[in-house]
Amino acid sequence: MRWLLIITIALLGLPSEAQEAATAETQVTFIAGQTVYVSSGTSDGLVVGDTLDVFEDGVRLGSMVVVSATPDRSVLAFADTIFPITMGDQLTLSFALAAPEPVGPLPPPILTERPSILEPSVDETPSQSYGGPRVSGRLQLGVSGLMTSTSSSGGASYDRTYATPFALLRAEVADLPGGLQFNTRLRAAYRYADPTPFSEEVDIRVYDLNLEKSFSNLPLEISAGRLFNRYDRFTGYWDGLNIHVGNRERGFGVAAGFQPDRGNEMPTTDLPKYTVFGHAAFETEGVRFDGTVLGGQIIPKSDSLQTRTFVGFQQQVFAGNFRLSAGALVDQDPESNAWTFSRLNARASVTATPSIRLRGFASSNRPYILYADRQYILSRSTRFGGGATVTLRSGPVPGLSVRADVTNAMTEGQPNTVTVNGGISIPGISSARIGVSVDGTVWQNQQLGESQRGIYAGVGVNKSFGSTYGRLGYRYQQSPLLGLSALISHGLDVMLQVPLRSGLALTLQASTQLGQSISSTRLYTAIWYRF
Repeated sequence: MRWLLIITIALLGLPSEAQEAATAETQVTFIAGQTVYVSSGTSDGLVVGDTLDVFEDGVRLGSMVVVSATPDRSVLAFADTIFPITMGDQLTLSFALAAPEPVGPLPPPILTERPSILEPSVDETPSQSYGGPRVSGRLQLGVSGLMTSTSSSGGASYDRTYATPFALLRAEVADLPGGLQFNTRLRAAYRYADPTPFSEEVDIRVYDLNLEKSFSNLPLEISAGRLFNRYDRFTGYWDGLNIHVGNRERGFGVAAGFQPDRGNEMPTTDLPKYTVFGHAAFETEGVRFDGTVLGGQIIPKSDSLQTRTFVGFQQQVFAGNFRLSAGALVDQDPESNAWTFSRLNARASVTATPSIRLRGFASSNRPYILYADRQYILSRSTRFGGGATVTLRSGPVPGLSVRADVTNAMTEGQPNTVTVNGGISIPGISSARIGVSVDGTVWQNQQLGESQRGIYAGVGVNKSFGSTYGRLGYRYQQSPLLGLSALISHGLDVMLQVPLRSGLALTLQASTQLGQSISSTRLYTAIWYRF
């Protein structure tokens, strides 16, 4: 806190320019009906219950809700209108109140997009004010509940109940004295469980708490506190200082500080770390290139842990209707000291015609675990596949989209899993403007010489009633069990979004799952307020 205070005082009185809020780059790794799995998690700032704006190539696709999250992975669900999305897609999840500027060539407009329920109408848009600090952000108050019941063949049942009231705040205070900008994003929750209570019932997570400063007469940006480096997709959040020299097209910088505790996001000085990075973007003869390189170390204070040294790069290439993105991170294995690719991925897509989009992707990962007194690299997992999407831009059902993908997933020491995924989405049928989506997933592998097959299928309908939006869905799931009959369950989902007034909205969600030996009911309600 002392060095943060010193930096804050030193920056007072200097002119600045506004900064945009943080974003997280992620990749779609799996789709199950209206549920999407992505490669970003709580270490990237995602919070269960939060709603994020989703962009691809700078174009807003819509909004999604974080259903569950681990440090490296998350499960998302559509928050309003369903939009075309498929495995391997490289997306930007925005925590900002405004969309980022488009980069590279833009795909055709998404016909299924609808404004956020928190957005005011044109006549209600507030006028800009000048002359003092400007506060903007979103506040969410809600409660999530879950009741589950499982039974054995002998008839005994085990019931569990969870309830989590929570509050989420995302706020920016611009035009502070000295041209500073303050950013914060946090979540507070009370976790109730019966019969096994949580060891810590009150849970507070801080994902952003920093001051930003950019200079109108110098190519310099400085941020300090709990922060996310927009030029670094590998190292997550920091407690420290980030200095960037240059502009959004070209620049370099250094970040130094400490890695937060991955268990509860609390500050800790156990893992000091730093990175040096550089980036450049240029366009020539219709081809645009964006690239970033970085290198750094995490230096544990514990004598039983080794220093983690890593080097990485990420790039994007746009050429007409073709797009290529690739990234890699190289780490030293703490056991053998040999260099290995801990992350390696590539994705290519091409718009063959205005209605047909082809894609392919491959990724190979060995997650590096450095937490508490644990340090090791997990077994390598590899995924590759491809697919296509056909979207009607005109005709009797404009916006109808059909997609299909095939993926092969491999993990060292385990059998391959082949997944076939597909779906159809229709943004509006006839004059009723009822949206329909149908999704299906089939996966298969071998376990102990026995063929295992899982099936997921879902269908959903959605409709807007003026400014109110509703969705109803059904899902079927068949999960294999070794040596036993497959576990089959059926589920229903319903969601309602109601704008109460400009900037204030209510969300209601309920779902139930019924099977031969399991049942569950989930309830979620929240009030959103934009200020």
